[in-house]
Amino acid sequence: LGVAAFAERRIRRDPSYDASMRVLALGAIAVGAALLCAGVCYLLEAPTHAFRGTPVLLLAVFGVLAIRFCFAGRQDRAAQVPALLLYAFGLAAIARMLLRCGAMHYGFYLLVPALAAFATCWCRHVPAAFGGASGRRSLPAAVGGVAILIMLAYTHGTASRRTSELVYGAEPAAIETPHGTMVLPRQYVGAVDEAIRYLHAQPLETTVVVVPEGVGITFLAGCVNPLGVHTYLPLDFSGAYDTERMTDRVARADPDYVLLTARDTSEYGARMFGVDYAQPMAKWISANRAVAKDFRTPQYGVQIWGRKSE
Repeated sequence: LGVAAFAERRIRRDPSYDASMRVLALGAIAVGAALLCAGVCYLLEAPTHAFRGTPVLLLAVFGVLAIRFCFAGRQDRAAQVPALLLYAFGLAAIARMLLRCGAMHYGFYLLVPALAAFATCWCRHVPAAFGGASGRRSLPAAVGGVAILIMLAYTHGTASRRTSELVYGAEPAAIETPHGTMVLPRQYVGAVDEAIRYLHAQPLETTVVVVPEGVGITFLAGCVNPLGVHTYLPLDFSGAYDTERMTDRVARADPDYVLLTARDTSEYGARMFGVDYAQPMAKWISANRAVAKDFRTPQYGVQIWGRKSE
């Protein structure tokens, strides 16, 4: 960015350069700098880790702006307030994610102010630091903007590809029924899809309850949920939906099948349905239903419990 700013000033002052040459030179500088940045990021795989330094980056910029604010005049202070608020908001949002993110407070939306401050830093404040007077900051800002956009695009593409391969595998599998199609994470293949096929072969309007969750199974199989409640996670059992009342509702609904999925619920503070939460409901299922089918793989499992008379 410093080289770009120096070249821009040199071209501006030299009367032998006409407008077309200046445009070509500035374009070459911008494209060259962006390609160099993208090349370095590609070789180091830096974009996949670039955002990890966001708290330190925002804190550093906020500190610099705060010092400038303290020593600036009254009019200059007013102009610096928006940037200070943005960086303070971004830092506070990150802190709140760390302190409050949980079952009742996901907090992922709090990434937005932090990322806005991150982009503002690289696209505005860093280029401006190399641009000299305010009237000469357009070129470095443009170079920084192009570079950060390339980095973000590469980061998104790389992360999406890696996540897709991790979750779905190199060749994603899907289950298709007359009701729709669902691409299956590879850990579900051989369990969820087989459960859907089994239920789809049952009579129309078969009633099914899936615990702790799995509304997609009911929908794709063309079955009916008689309770209207689609998740039975630890946070769902409260108030009018406590364990005893939900157990009574299941008993009165008397579904044709109860499906138990091997859903790890540890992120909600309890390991698994019927193990360390919802034990009364699990006891009712084992007392009134018998395992009709057990589709299990090394990664996942779905048990289908039917009426014992069957």
